[in-house]
Amino acid sequence: MKHLKWLLVFVLTAVFMIFAAANLPMQVGASNTDSGSQSTGFVSNENDFTSWTPEQIAAFLNSGKQAQDANTTSSEFQALNKFVKVRNNQYSLEVPTQSGLSSALIAEAQQAISATNRAVSVGHLTIDPTTLVATDNSQFTIRSLAAMETRVIPWAVRVIFRANWAVSTFAATMILIAHYGGEAADYAYGLGNPYALIASIAGNLLANRAAIIGRDAASYNASHQNDKIREDIYITHDDLAVWHD
Repeated sequence: MKHLKWLLVFVLTAVFMIFAAANLPMQVGASNTDSGSQSTGFVSNENDFTSWTPEQIAAFLNSGKQAQDANTTSSEFQALNKFVKVRNNQYSLEVPTQSGLSSALIAEAQQAISATNRAVSVGHLTIDPTTLVATDNSQFTIRSLAAMETRVIPWAVRVIFRANWAVSTFAATMILIAHYGGEAADYAYGLGNPYALIASIAGNLLANRAAIIGRDAASYNASHQNDKIREDIYITHDDLAVWHD
């Protein structure tokens, strides 16, 4: 029975992939213009906060917030990179005592760091202490040629798409994962990277988020057929933008 179950899983996965591929163009291209997505209510922001002082970062993160009762946005997480170190191939959030950041914001950041550390461990990835990007160094391939590549940044799993068919395959698989309900995370782990990394971020909520993550990628790709795109998957939301190798 166990073998029959996985045979059925394989067949269903193949059907979903074929269906998605038939409904999304197969064009590949590079872009000269960058763009962010608000598909889940968050704006992509690639600002460089490295030269900011802790006081400037605290002012930015606390501006317009009477209380930290909303999920942290992508740009807010990126502003916290200044406080991230790499210890024993794990991310470590080291916020100064007098940073001025709210305890709620720090707590959410710590939760995000814990999730990405799980992804690093699950994927057997190696973190570059300079760029703070974790990749699989055991893969002796040129990453820029991969149709779909997975990386981990301090706050999210980053999936990079360099071909439209890769987006359709990813979207179809995420929709399939959503159908597994409470077993969605276990099924995703069974598929390996990138789905195991995403499961380590989303945890048991993957059943609720998988279809949204897949459909967001397909929707954004539909309006960027000539672009490479990337999807950053956070513990609270996903964020899409055009990607430049």
